[in-house]
Amino acid sequence: MSMPDPMPSYDAQTPPATPPHPAPYAASAPEDAPLPGCGFAPAVTRYWRGYVRFHGRASRGEYWWAVLFVAIVNVALNLLASLTDDAPLIGFLSFAWGVATLLPSLAVSVRRLHDANGSGLLLLLPYGLILVGMLLGLTGLAGAAGGVVMLAAGGDAGLMGGGLGMTMVAFLLLLAGLAALIILMCRPSDPNGARFDR
Repeated sequence: MSMPDPMPSYDAQTPPATPPHPAPYAASAPEDAPLPGCGFAPAVTRYWRGYVRFHGRASRGEYWWAVLFVAIVNVALNLLASLTDDAPLIGFLSFAWGVATLLPSLAVSVRRLHDANGSGLLLLLPYGLILVGMLLGLTGLAGAAGGVVMLAAGGDAGLMGGGLGMTMVAFLLLLAGLAALIILMCRPSDPNGARFDR
């Protein structure tokens, strides 16, 4: 009985088979085309390069890395404001950052919808819900505050209850708008979205 050879032999002319490796993601893509597998740095670069470019497409990675970038800077500015005594300057910087990122954030959102073969007008749904929720919330809080004043003066608590109810509806609208935005931005790429390229 012979023992199997622990080292399999192979012909010197044929190399051993290697498993196929998946093709790496493209390091760059045309500005109108989405960049699949986009990392943080390329996403931020494309975010600023497409400042007001509402045509073309953006991959999920491009969109979500850009959202993370904007959120990190917002959190950093808020932390800085809470840790320093120079609140007016930090408040101005926060306002300037918000203004500076408004258009590119809207543009990358539209391009993300284009990548999923959707119109940029779909953004009216989540942003409309969020806007109505914010307006109802402010109105509800004002009504609740007025109800507290009336209740303290010996009046009826109906205004306070109505204001709190309106605030709850506003909260639900805000949640619905946020959920709609997440659902729209998580949709997979659709090759038919190339119709939005130039």
